[in-house]
Amino acid sequence: MTEKDILIIGCGAAGTNHARLLWPQGHRVSLYDENAEQAQRLGTALGLNVVTDCEGDYDLVVVAVPTAWHYRYIAEQLQAGRNVVSEKPLCLYEKEARAVVRHAENVAANLYVAESQGYGGVTQGMATRIAAGEFGRPVLWRINAMSPYRSQEWSYDLDIGGGAFLEGGVHMLTVARAFFGEVVAWGGTFQCYQGGTGPDTGALIIEYEQGDAVMLSIGWGTKGCQSGECKPLPNQGGIIGPEKCEPFWTQDNHRDMWAELLPAIDAGEQPFVTVEHAAGAVADVWSCYAAGGYFPKQGAAEND
Repeated sequence: MTEKDILIIGCGAAGTNHARLLWPQGHRVSLYDENAEQAQRLGTALGLNVVTDCEGDYDLVVVAVPTAWHYRYIAEQLQAGRNVVSEKPLCLYEKEARAVVRHAENVAANLYVAESQGYGGVTQGMATRIAAGEFGRPVLWRINAMSPYRSQEWSYDLDIGGGAFLEGGVHMLTVARAFFGEVVAWGGTFQCYQGGTGPDTGALIIEYEQGDAVMLSIGWGTKGCQSGECKPLPNQGGIIGPEKCEPFWTQDNHRDMWAELLPAIDAGEQPFVTVEHAAGAVADVWSCYAAGGYFPKQGAAEND
């Protein structure tokens, strides 16, 4: 595998994780954060170069900032001709996600989404089994994804982080787009609100063209969990069909992702789970919010 010059934009939890995985492999990793002190702390801890801007001759740029800032950084880096890996979700709003896809189509650089499931054989193997009719049709993918807390306050705010369903649920919905294709119906119910900013627990139900469906229950940082009054459901998932049922849970392991993504970039290969799937998943979450009676503002992409 070719050693690369890599810039990581954002030195919070995700950026730190990427830096800790990439620099031991011999890559030349540089760090940037609008909070210069945060970038310097991580740079000092890992012995990495800290830069004051996002310019430079980089083979790859990792965008790991809060979701509301994704569009600007991704668009800038693609237009500069740099390959980009974006943390998920792809963007905060559907219009931004679609605009990013158009940017990627019109430049020589490549855009990848940090979905470890999109680079592993397990996910592609499951898609092949579903398509082959091993489970019968239609298929239901039932997922429970709960956590007792969430460290970033911006995750709860739908105008900054998109709430639990965008920050967490979009991972599985991105993969579901690769499994099942286009969506024909959206539904959502929300039971708990954090600080009045938006839903942080509830359920989404999405139906696809062939009648397949995803039922996703997700939440974190709910008031009951924070106060110790209740415990979250264990994370679990299963593919349920009329002929066969099987546990299936997509893990988010960046170590596995990088092990497969970097050689794929060297070879010019595109992932099984694409940027188009990721953009569709962002649209699905907001459609479910609206179907559940929550109508946050939808931002417009710059230069769209």
